[in-house]
Amino acid sequence: MRLFAIVAVLAALIITAGAQAAKRKVDSGIRGEATAGPTCPVERYPPDPQCRDRPYQATVRVRRKRTGEAVKDFTARKDGVFTVRLRPGAYRLEPANMGFPRGTPRDVTVHAHKFDHVHLEYDTGIR
Repeated sequence: MRLFAIVAVLAALIITAGAQAAKRKVDSGIRGEATAGPTCPVERYPPDPQCRDRPYQATVRVRRKRTGEAVKDFTARKDGVFTVRLRPGAYRLEPANMGFPRGTPRDVTVHAHKFDHVHLEYDTGIR
């Protein structure tokens, strides 16, 4: 009888640990890139390749759209690329920098088991 109780307790612990691990694994979120532009004071037609938008190492705060609660901050790599794991739901991405380049808040919806693409555009103020 005592052996049965020990086995039952161990089985319950293993099941609970497995469930906790499954809760922590996040297999959804956003992927994308941040760019800043314009990079030249006068745009031409056809566009000058030297004046295209450049990758931007943006820092962004992620908030729950409904409550405004801050979920996490992230910084894009030097090449502007980022991947952020988020649970499914509605979020607002807010640029963390002040001044230029200036970004605008962006609403995104994260779907279960999917990484949605997001392009964050920053204005350099060059005119």
